Amino acid sequence: MTVELPKHLAEHIERGVANGTFADAPSAVAEAVREYRVNRIDPGVDSPELEAWLLEAIDGPMTPWRPEEMEEILAELRAGHAGR
Repeated sequence: MTVELPKHLAEHIERGVANGTFADAPSAVAEAVREYRVNRIDPGVDSPELEAWLLEAIDGPMTPWRPEEMEEILAELRAGHAGR
């Protein structure tokens, strides 16, 4: 696959390779795609952080949420979703 980037992004990757931030250009692009998928909360992509959080939650104490807490959570989710 060939990917053409705008000049400013290509220069950013070249600088990153030169200073050791990236091993090479393909790894920089692959990392960017992984970050994009994780940050847009793609349910098809499980991050190590998500897995660790879920395992911690399973082992932790469980207390039921009050209805008003659930409403607050839902309101935050709806607001975040509407902002996309």
